[in-house]
Amino acid sequence: MGTSLLEYTNPPYLSDISEEPKQLLEPISGYAHESLLPLEEACEPLLNIVPSLPAHIWIAKQNSKNPPNDLTQDESAAIPLAKIPAAPRQTVWRGLHLDLSKDCPPGEKITWWAFSSCTTSLRVLESDLYLGNVGTRTLFSIET
Repeated sequence: MGTSLLEYTNPPYLSDISEEPKQLLEPISGYAHESLLPLEEACEPLLNIVPSLPAHIWIAKQNSKNPPNDLTQDESAAIPLAKIPAAPRQTVWRGLHLDLSKDCPPGEKITWWAFSSCTTSLRVLESDLYLGNVGTRTLFSIET
């Protein structure tokens, strides 16, 4: 019998905000022992998100030919790539059929561990398929 994905993952990282831990989780560890991929290969999954990424990689590598601090050229070139905005800044919305006002007071910054679906349109959330307009609800305004 096959093994499910959840047997290999930390459920708090896949849950929703309503199941968020009340304290900070330990950092993810163990990745530092993995071998490094060439920068171009490591960035391949991002090409659909950042179409101009190949040009950014080329420029970063050209500017990192003699890196300081015993970094490889790829390690040095990765630093400016991490600063490329992936998308324009905007507000996204997330709604739940719960009252989370005690756990998430307005204006308080929270750590959101979960991967959650969001929308850029409040009109989508007003649909009865999602949040609707009736009953107890919590609406999150998330500045990206």
